[in-house]
Amino acid sequence: MAVPGWWRAAALAAVAGFGLASCQVSAEYGPMQCTPSPPVPGSQFSFVDVDADIPLYVAPGDTFSITVDQLTAFIEDRDSGLFPHGALEIDGPASPNGLVKVGKEPSSDTSPSYPQTVTFTATGQPGDVIHVKVDFAQTSYLTGIPSVPVYTLTCNPGDPEIGTVTIKAPDS
Repeated sequence: MAVPGWWRAAALAAVAGFGLASCQVSAEYGPMQCTPSPPVPGSQFSFVDVDADIPLYVAPGDTFSITVDQLTAFIEDRDSGLFPHGALEIDGPASPNGLVKVGKEPSSDTSPSYPQTVTFTATGQPGDVIHVKVDFAQTSYLTGIPSVPVYTLTCNPGDPEIGTVTIKAPDS
């Protein structure tokens, strides 16, 4: 008997367990009021862009990874800028939790560029949910103005939730 391709894929996913269950998130927030520092006319209304791969499920006590391909603030012309970085907010039974910085900060030679993978441990029980939100995004831009050659754009989109990780018993 021939087995449909989708059935084979579902069977492989079931055998592989939690490893294949993830969600690729791509979201844009804005336009929003952002803060350029130092002040630069015309850059206050900007956007936040995030691309991340977030697992859907994890077993209690297991580790899981979130891969962030992009977290940046950008102005309307979508100029990519320099040193895009920001922070995710991890709420719920995970370690670490709270703010987790990602991306390349201009003041650090050691912060990695994108994509960046951050690993966590699920510390809760089956049924608990870990919430993944965007706290802020920041990018530096060249202005071409001698008196203000560089400015940094910081945007806080209001902590939108970009995904959740549900803690499940391994046999469910």
